[in-house]
Amino acid sequence: MPLTEPRRLPLRVLLLVLAASGLLRLALASAIGLFVLDSHQREQTRRLGIETARALSTAVDAELDRAVAVLQALGGGAELRAGDMGQFRTTALHVIASQPDWLLITLANGDGEPLLSTRDASDAKPSAVVEPESLQRIMRERVPVIGSLQRGPG
Repeated sequence: MPLTEPRRLPLRVLLLVLAASGLLRLALASAIGLFVLDSHQREQTRRLGIETARALSTAVDAELDRAVAVLQALGGGAELRAGDMGQFRTTALHVIASQPDWLLITLANGDGEPLLSTRDASDAKPSAVVEPESLQRIMRERVPVIGSLQRGPG
């Protein structure tokens, strides 16, 4: 049995195989790099979202605490202790003027009946409370309550 000479591939084919194997390694390394980069980017975006949410939550809490402090000071004023609704209304209107984001202040008695609203004329019967659930909780627990957003009249 005579030995045959192995078949030789042309140089062009060998160079093509060599280039393809190099490109394949480069493509594989690029794909892995892009995958890792994408994972890091997603994690950084998630972390940034959490930090932003925390910062906003802190700012909202601070604003609500400030609003509660203003309302507690208003509620503990001498006008209410003396029962002087006219003077309380004047003070409440000054508070509303100093708080650009506030629309009105409503004062209700212990039964939840509205006594005064800065939105209504001083001699008009006050509008009904927009969110009675929060008012009931305030009367039941005797603590400041931040209610949910409600669409009021007008």
